[in-house]
Amino acid sequence: MGQGTGYNRAKELQPDSGSGHPAVAFMYFNAAIATTATLDTPIKFAGTTQMPVSSGFSTTVNNRIQYDGSNMGIFHVSVGATLDTDTNTNATVALYNTGTAITGADVDCDVLTTTGATVSLTAIVVLNSDDYLELYLDSSASGDITLQKGTIAVSQVY
Repeated sequence: MGQGTGYNRAKELQPDSGSGHPAVAFMYFNAAIATTATLDTPIKFAGTTQMPVSSGFSTTVNNRIQYDGSNMGIFHVSVGATLDTDTNTNATVALYNTGTAITGADVDCDVLTTTGATVSLTAIVVLNSDDYLELYLDSSASGDITLQKGTIAVSQVY
């Protein structure tokens, strides 16, 4: 490669957090709470959340991370959750963008009364200004599924 033709990743990233740095957020569910599932009906996880780390994001509704940037961005999203149940069931934990399931950003698991379940998922998502991310649950049986612990981390990659 000739001089001046090298790849400069830092030059291409257009931060839009207002701080001059890429937008980031970390949210966690701060108390275990049951979400009442209805057979094959996706529902947003219940519970209250805290967002101790954010730049370019805000939260005004529990279990919602809203992108406040003025330009479209591409983000890496990581989700981790531990679940318990009062009825053995197969469940799907899914990431939603502004009320719509993100294709491929879901994990199926068996949630057992004896052992519960631990799930994690990662996704690359495109967010426009005011888009938001939420965590949803779908179950193969009606009943309570408790989110014992849950986290969502978002980092701008472009």
